[in-house]
Amino acid sequence: MTTTVTATFSSPDAVHNTLDDLVDIGLSRETIYTNDTEQLVKVIVPNDIMPEVAEIIGRHHPLKVDAVPPYTRTH
Repeated sequence: MTTTVTATFSSPDAVHNTLDDLVDIGLSRETIYTNDTEQLVKVIVPNDIMPEVAEIIGRHHPLKVDAVPPYTRTH
């Protein structure tokens, strides 16, 4: 299964840094959509690496994060 995550940021730099970090963990650029004007990153994530992706996105202080289906972090 996969989750589609959309995160909105306060700057294009945060968008680019998030993109770089997601590619660094092995996600394909084909699964990541970015928009500098809307300052967002949308990524399709396999559920088994969703905790790592959530941590990476959180590192860049998103203004808003939506996930479909909804993602709940468990400890």
